[in-house]
Amino acid sequence: MKKIAIITLHAVKNYGSVLQTYATQKIFEDMGYEVSVIDYRRPWETTWGYWFYLPERNIKNFFRQLVYFPSKIKQKIVFEHFLHCYIHLTNETYCSNKDFIKNPVIADLYCTGSDQVWNSGWNRGLITPYFLSFVPPGKKLKKISYASSFGNENVQQEEVKQIKAFLDDYHYITLREKSSVKLLKEKFNLKSYEVFDPTLQLTGNFWRKFSGKKIISKENYILVIQLNRNSDFDSFSINFAKSKNARLVRLCLRFDQIIQPGKHIFIPNVQEYVKLIDQAKFVLTDSFHAISFCLNLNKQFYCYYPKKNSMRLKNILKLVDLEHRVITNNTLNKKQLENIDYARVMHIIEHKREEYFKVIRKILDD
Repeated sequence: MKKIAIITLHAVKNYGSVLQTYATQKIFEDMGYEVSVIDYRRPWETTWGYWFYLPERNIKNFFRQLVYFPSKIKQKIVFEHFLHCYIHLTNETYCSNKDFIKNPVIADLYCTGSDQVWNSGWNRGLITPYFLSFVPPGKKLKKISYASSFGNENVQQEEVKQIKAFLDDYHYITLREKSSVKLLKEKFNLKSYEVFDPTLQLTGNFWRKFSGKKIISKENYILVIQLNRNSDFDSFSINFAKSKNARLVRLCLRFDQIIQPGKHIFIPNVQEYVKLIDQAKFVLTDSFHAISFCLNLNKQFYCYYPKKNSMRLKNILKLVDLEHRVITNNTLNKKQLENIDYARVMHIIEHKREEYFKVIRKILDD
């Protein structure tokens, strides 16, 4: 059995990161590969860095970290437990380029995985291991990317030359957004292919089985998954729940979010995250992966675009012709009041899944 080594954003303490890692692992396993996920940790994800890393050394940042401390304890328990139980991590943990020299990663195929691995803003700079810099250069060792993302429509001009040098060494590049495919062509003169985020490449039935049979609530509820502070979003959520005569339930990833409106569910386990979406009457969110699961599980939803990194949301909603589900003010127009026609949406998704599966299969067989 051939071995594939994947490097991705698996150690981020949120649901989208660990679930896209799990989905990527599952997809390659189903294609007959032995998968190992490289346990690479950015400076703020190491054992020391998670508790004490300060991006800016000032009093304000110090007190912010103190406020977040109780949340970080629960986050670490929930997400590290999931990684331990579900993800095939390498025995070695890598924190620097020197670690890759000391303990080389041996595989038949090397893959940059999904999520915003190439977003230098998100990564606080260009992180070269996400460009497979630890793999010896040349075409003898096969390097690919799977549903990778730059996170926005531009890259820093001073980073273009370095990025191109790395990407030139890839055999195939697949990206999560059509706009990234365009970016790669125009900025780097490189060919790439659009594919789904791995969570959407797997079916709703797969995710329902994964989430188990537990009933979260017997009452109707409107679920809020809000990653960015937005007072308009808060007001809309309250009024919308009242209009549906349903309870407002808020998934909280941090302790300080309990001051926001709704019944608070504080950092549930990963399976419960999927189940919360599946059992909701409506989902209100600004999260890309929440939208991905809404589509997969055929849930009615509305979306707010965040101020930063909204490209991925725009791309997926345009692909399935649901751009009208975006809230631009606190009122809903006639079209927005209509339920999503999931027969039509799933026809698009299933067709794209088949198309993207063929792309992935071709890349692996080539």
